[in-house]
Amino acid sequence: FASLYVYMFFLLGSYYIVIRKTIQEILIEAQLCAVHACFIGFLLLLPSNQLRTLHHLSKLSIVSFATIVVVLVMCIGVLLFDSHPSCGTQLPSLDVMGVFNALSGFVFAFSGQKIFLEMQAEMTEPTEFPKALHAAFPVLFLSYLLVSLAAYGRCGDR
Repeated sequence: FASLYVYMFFLLGSYYIVIRKTIQEILIEAQLCAVHACFIGFLLLLPSNQLRTLHHLSKLSIVSFATIVVVLVMCIGVLLFDSHPSCGTQLPSLDVMGVFNALSGFVFAFSGQKIFLEMQAEMTEPTEFPKALHAAFPVLFLSYLLVSLAAYGRCGDR
């Protein structure tokens, strides 16, 4: 269990950095320092972090899924319909760090299996868990595939 909690500690730390950067970009006019942006992130996360079981998080999961779908639609819309999408003109380097960075992106994308047993334990009927996996992984795969194909179709020659 120790490796799981160490992994979750660092993963949550990286999520918190993303929250801080996002708040600083949203409130760019205010020119917030990192400490103030982290405090705002703390205040935003505090109510939802009071839910202690995965069962209580089910409604938040629906909101999270809907938010992700909206962001995916926005990204694909920009890629397909913007006359000047911001396609990078420089490819990432193919050195050791570039390869590990790309591989870590794939590992991160499918890293949810670390908490599968905890999710199954929280279910009312744990025997139904394979059905949830069989529904979730194709949706996850198709989401990544759709965004990748749209990005390659629009920016692949650059």
